[in-house]
Amino acid sequence: GKPVRAASLLERALALQPDLPGANYNLGIVLQRLERYQDAIVQFEKALVLNPQDAEAHSSLATALSSIDRISEAARYFEKAIALRPNHAAAHFNLGMMLFKSNEYRRAIDHFTRALALGLTPEKADECEQFIGRTYVMLGRYDDAERTFDRIIAKHDDDEQGRDAKHKKALMYLSGGNFAEGWP
Repeated sequence: GKPVRAASLLERALALQPDLPGANYNLGIVLQRLERYQDAIVQFEKALVLNPQDAEAHSSLATALSSIDRISEAARYFEKAIALRPNHAAAHFNLGMMLFKSNEYRRAIDHFTRALALGLTPEKADECEQFIGRTYVMLGRYDDAERTFDRIIAKHDDDEQGRDAKHKKALMYLSGGNFAEGWP
């Protein structure tokens, strides 16, 4: 109920005063939480017309676009967010994800490593490390992938992250024909 109520209040505020970029942005966030991505996109676009220098609005628009698989558009908006705020760790991570999905692995690895260096929440950092390992595999950099997966396993040996890293490491070995390592 609270997001629906928040959306209603923001819509009323915007009906009275349509040139409030913060209200458009906040309505976009609420609509995104309600999985109304097309409506969220409209609100983020309105916020950006009124305040084109808002890195968070660019990043949020990109996130909404990625939610409906408009990957190349999402990547462009993550790039705009980074241009406005180069130390935006989440935008670097999310751009890395868009690039990974677009098979642009060299660029993806740069943004993943930058996101880690800038600092992510512990959960996002773990996810980012998993994607770094996967990206190294896609680039054929198996030694780097193995080191990345081993770091994850050392930190998360007894949990889902560790099991996932072990699985990805085994798949890497199996896909390379190293059955002794991949199927211990």
